[in-house]
Amino acid sequence: MIDTISKHQLSELLQISSGPCVSIFMPTHRSGAQTLQDPTRLTNLLRHVTQDLTAKGLHTPEISNFLEPVRSLLDDHQFWQHQGDGLALFLSPTLFRFFRLPADFQESAILADRFQLKAILPLFTGDGRFYVLSLSLNHVHLFLATRDKIRERPMEGVPKSLSEALSSEPPATQLQYHSASAARTDTRHRTAIYHGREADIASLSNLRQYFRQIDHGVCDLLKEDQAPLIVAAVEYLVPIYRETNHHAVLLDDFVRGNPDDLKPEELHSQAWAIARVYFHRSQEQAAAQYKELGGTSRTSSDLSEIVLAAHDKRVATLFVTLGVQCWGTCDAQTRRVDLHETFLPGDEDLLNLAAIRTYANGGTVFAVSPDQMPDRKPAAAIFRY
Repeated sequence: MIDTISKHQLSELLQISSGPCVSIFMPTHRSGAQTLQDPTRLTNLLRHVTQDLTAKGLHTPEISNFLEPVRSLLDDHQFWQHQGDGLALFLSPTLFRFFRLPADFQESAILADRFQLKAILPLFTGDGRFYVLSLSLNHVHLFLATRDKIRERPMEGVPKSLSEALSSEPPATQLQYHSASAARTDTRHRTAIYHGREADIASLSNLRQYFRQIDHGVCDLLKEDQAPLIVAAVEYLVPIYRETNHHAVLLDDFVRGNPDDLKPEELHSQAWAIARVYFHRSQEQAAAQYKELGGTSRTSSDLSEIVLAAHDKRVATLFVTLGVQCWGTCDAQTRRVDLHETFLPGDEDLLNLAAIRTYANGGTVFAVSPDQMPDRKPAAAIFRY
């Protein structure tokens, strides 16, 4: 099972700023005997959290009561049988949320005064998630995908085929299609001609009716999810579907050909080639802008300066390194930032702090691997002014 994190839910997590806040990330298994390892992994992470809470002066009964929402998952067999690739849990005195996500998290448990959200920001920017709508006259499937994974997302109340959408008609038989003019390659103006009694079933108005029902199901499932959507279909269907689409980010390019002929891994490979261009374009443009402005007051890779600028709403674009923590403290009132080589009591990950403040203030955050960092530093920022 895959959960999605909406911007509203992310905002809810961003607003928690008084601890103790526990952020737990761990890889999980979708099926098989390996699922039995996952509760044990969470138990071990909770042991570390317990030690950290004890060090903060909390007593055993307080700790037990605080961690109970997470501990209740340990014996929930059904919960562990319905996982994604990674599990993210967030616990504070006023909130408990968990998300089963298509992300391969590094195992970690972090106790701080705010949630560690840097690890999930790639789900909102960069090469995080995208959807693939496999669309034909006989089958409809919606997939959630990342760079490495693809998994079907069931849609409620959506017809499985054109014939099902047209409930007043008998099940459609095989349709034979050819272009009204083989010489014309512009699919926006292509006319579909069908042989035999199926001509009425596959008329333009019926296709629009079919696609409107599909679009309703897609929008109902994705709601405010801004992840891009890629259509996989024969060319003449794509412009007709675009007329009915209401998803905010429907990409121009699409997977060509009948998707019924593709295995999921083949569909994923072709769709990722499209998504990769979309994702990397904005990141590459930001990296190019950072390089162009290098040496001016508009850029910086000094984390102390970046954290304060993020507090001041000056950061327009921020690159932060995944899998790395930079411990320290920030007092925005006194304008003092202290960086520490190792964690000290009262510290937080300043990369995370800069990331969540930038995102909360309308900036763009790219949480990337170390080799993708513009200056090979833990953080790099482009300032608004």
